[in-house]
Amino acid sequence: MTKCPLCCGGGRCSVQSVDPELQQSDAGPEHGDADNQQRGAVPELTVAAPKQTDAEPELNEAWQLLVGLVLDQRFHWAEVAAELKITQAGLRALLAIDPDHPRPMRELAATLNCDPSYVTAMIDDLERAGLAVRRPDSADRRVKAVALTAGGVGALRTARDGLFAPPEQLTRLSGPQQRELARLLRRGLGES
Repeated sequence: MTKCPLCCGGGRCSVQSVDPELQQSDAGPEHGDADNQQRGAVPELTVAAPKQTDAEPELNEAWQLLVGLVLDQRFHWAEVAAELKITQAGLRALLAIDPDHPRPMRELAATLNCDPSYVTAMIDDLERAGLAVRRPDSADRRVKAVALTAGGVGALRTARDGLFAPPEQLTRLSGPQQRELARLLRRGLGES
């Protein structure tokens, strides 16, 4: 039995464990608390058995904790977007724009893996907030590129600070533990 990392990282849900043999659980009152349901927890949760790997059991357990931590961070998107007075879709677009190199709308659509018409709505959101402008691309004036305004550059900094800062759960580790965790993650992810 393992902690449920799917709806809340195991930290906020009333479910204390998920049986790996269980293929689907009823996400009724016994699954998830009211706080999770208000934040949009999925009404039905499918839990598949973990893949068989050559990993040590401790690594499997640590990975589940890490996935839960990452999934829990999704709530910060709404908070950061609200702080910047843009939608979460606008926040996603903001993070994809390089402040030093305006990007054509089609390139943004490819990067964001979404339809160009949806990128138009995302950029409309950023323009309404005064964070971005469309302007002719320097290489082809028929193409519209998206550039961040001075306010957009500041908003990008705010967004990165709000979303990419290590979570409190990890900053509670001692300095040497933080450095060791960072070293192990870089090594395991191939970034030496």
